[in-house]
Amino acid sequence: MIIAFELIKKIADGKFHSGQALAQELKINRAHIWRAIAYLKSLKLEIYSVKGKGYKLASPIELLNEAHILENLSQKTATALNLLQVLSVTHSTNDYVKEHKLRSLPEKTAVVAEAQTQGRGRAGRTWFSPFGANIYLSLFWKLKQNLSGLSLVVGLAIAKSLEELGVTVKVKWPNDIYYENKKMVGILIESEFKPGADTQNIFIGMGLNVNLQGCAFGSSEADLELKNTITDLTSVLGVTPSRNLFIAVVLNNLVEFLEKFESHGFAYFLPMWEKYDYLMGKLISVIKPIASQNLVGHAKGVSQRGELLLDDQGVLKAICVGDIKVRENLR
Repeated sequence: MIIAFELIKKIADGKFHSGQALAQELKINRAHIWRAIAYLKSLKLEIYSVKGKGYKLASPIELLNEAHILENLSQKTATALNLLQVLSVTHSTNDYVKEHKLRSLPEKTAVVAEAQTQGRGRAGRTWFSPFGANIYLSLFWKLKQNLSGLSLVVGLAIAKSLEELGVTVKVKWPNDIYYENKKMVGILIESEFKPGADTQNIFIGMGLNVNLQGCAFGSSEADLELKNTITDLTSVLGVTPSRNLFIAVVLNNLVEFLEKFESHGFAYFLPMWEKYDYLMGKLISVIKPIASQNLVGHAKGVSQRGELLLDDQGVLKAICVGDIKVRENLR
């Protein structure tokens, strides 16, 4: 809805703007303004409407700007990337890249969006993706067949980016990022392999919560649970950092870490993982697709291939896949 994206540029400052003035500036009628506001609200933007004052965002937002992102990339990253694309709204940045790869998007493309209508996490979970609040980013890369530990390396790259911002986080195997037991970043890595090829397409997607204070959460039990289990950079820092600048920081670290991963594998990052390991020493459940295969034990770090090591009654087991739940320690 093009009118809505023109409208958001006018009200992004978080101040009141009268409907009449907006209609005149955009050369449209008031009915179009109302429909555009309704559409923006459907993207989880909280917008106040006050008679005699007009429309106002609950909090100002910095819109994504391709030029601002590019000017903050390191020379290495700017050389490595073939394309940076900024979208207003898409169903999912990972799905968008997969649909357009090679035909219109070359390898080493980064895509960011203001909002996702079908944001996805692992295991088909929904990722809360309100307009203008967070960072939704996907990176299209090609890697050789041995991808052991890739998810962990991506998590470490983003953890380092957050540390550069002054936020100390931990990475929960394989790559969720937590600040004081609340989730701040989710990562989804998908791949495509063609028989006979020596590389495969990798799609690295991430959602990073920047400022959820102006977002309209629902009132369902699931929505309330979500609100209580996640956090954002604004809550942690007390100010809202520039999304454009931080996207550049994340891309700089992702490119550097991916190149090192290609050359050295996960073993190179093992000492760094030990610093950021969220699960180390915790009593956890490993939830498998088949309930009879579920495990409980204490996390003991990861192997040189990135497998989660679990102490199951004195037997050390290497976990490749599974949903991890932290349990209260039993005494």
